[in-house]
Amino acid sequence: MITEPDMVGGIDARDSILMRALPGMVVAKAGAEGVQAMGIVRRAIGVAIKVEDGADRPLWPICVAILRRLDVLPESLPAELLKAWQAELKNTRGDRVGFVRACI
Repeated sequence: MITEPDMVGGIDARDSILMRALPGMVVAKAGAEGVQAMGIVRRAIGVAIKVEDGADRPLWPICVAILRRLDVLPESLPAELLKAWQAELKNTRGDRVGFVRACI
């Protein structure tokens, strides 16, 4: 997983993006219906997230918030994670109408 993160979920998958942005620090694997697991490698910490209604939308902000709380993220977030910190909500025309933010 650590050496080939794109093989875990694909190039644009949350798991692969997390592992590419934090090489050797985090392993991640998404599951079905709003499930995400992460491992903080050097600290032997495992995190499992389940969104009760199965929605995928809050998982990005939750993952970034947890990694920030555990002091895994660098002071300056990698670009791929910076936009995930507050996931944009867009209407059918593509206009930004809000965002999803984790409050933990």
